[in-house]
Amino acid sequence: MKKGQKLTIGGVQALLFPMAVMNITQGNNEGTHLGTNALDNAGKDTGIDPVFAPCDMRLVAWDSYAAGNAVFFVSTQKVRFRDGTIDYAVIMIIHDNYIGDILALGKNYVFKQGEEFGDEGTAGRASGNHVHIEIAKGTYTHMYDKNAYGVYHLPRNISADLAFFTDGTTIKNKGGFKNWATSAAVSQSQATQTKKTNEVIAAEVIAGKWGSGSDRKSKLTKAGYDYNAIQKLVNEKLSGKKTISQIASEVIAGKWGNGSNRTARLKKAGYDPAAVQKEVNRILG
Repeated sequence: MKKGQKLTIGGVQALLFPMAVMNITQGNNEGTHLGTNALDNAGKDTGIDPVFAPCDMRLVAWDSYAAGNAVFFVSTQKVRFRDGTIDYAVIMIIHDNYIGDILALGKNYVFKQGEEFGDEGTAGRASGNHVHIEIAKGTYTHMYDKNAYGVYHLPRNISADLAFFTDGTTIKNKGGFKNWATSAAVSQSQATQTKKTNEVIAAEVIAGKWGSGSDRKSKLTKAGYDYNAIQKLVNEKLSGKKTISQIASEVIAGKWGNGSNRTARLKKAGYDPAAVQKEVNRILG
């Protein structure tokens, strides 16, 4: 990506490779990355290139110079990964020679997508200017896990080529990665398909995956869902009352009759005939 660049697909902010030039010197399961997903990027030359925020992200943790001045961020909202999934992103960046300017902004400071926040460097035991990048799906939990090879890594990290789009990045050396792609690789239909149905989301709400109260409402709204529609489904499921989708399926099966008779029966049972018909039409396409 280039400084100031932004990318949204299907109304969801998409992750961008955080440097202008891709020149990978070490990838997944190589050298000091044994048993984990990570990459070292050396930029356009042996000098020091800037690093940009791949999405709107919040500073959550950092480490010492001896540990490479590692800084950790989590996306402020769910973002689109290159593989098409939508989730929160945790990003770890290492080897910037000086992070005092970042830390001065304070924990929870938000960098906007495309904003310059760091640089390549050699902090820690790095050889030659580069930036070490790791990314994971989900929310931030802790800085490191240690694998069987003794390598400390970002928990739950994934291959970077399944996370970042390469829009705006000049590819000099893509390393051993096979899945780098620009946003053109994700069609609008794919973007639409990743959104879950209200029925699925209601089940997740009941399972506690979306929090509660105002927090739940905020998360659902930010993710593009109709909070009131979801809550109605939740209430129906918890009360034992059949959902609109279940009733619509029964209507299609002929269990509720036709015409005015169907309308009267649905009203008497406490269902909205118009909402049921709308769902019938959706199912039948």
